[in-house]
Amino acid sequence: MACLVLGMFAVPIACIFRGLKQQYGLIISMGLFLVYYTMLSLGVTFGESGVLTPVIGLWLPNVTFAIISVVSAQVGGYGTFISVSGFRF
Repeated sequence: MACLVLGMFAVPIACIFRGLKQQYGLIISMGLFLVYYTMLSLGVTFGESGVLTPVIGLWLPNVTFAIISVVSAQVGGYGTFISVSGFRF
């Protein structure tokens, strides 16, 4: 599942940063991968210690990054902002 979610997350970043700004996309992608891996490691740790249920601890990073990838695909693909209750993302 992680490969699918991270692949979905990489496509909008590639669309947003075109041309000479591709290195920024690479840096942001590497940083976000570290955030994903940290969230996954914390989920495993909290699941093993009983702070969270193991299902929530393991699925939380995947669901979070899947939602972010869908939102960023809309922003990157259409070049528009998403308006939710008057807030612009």
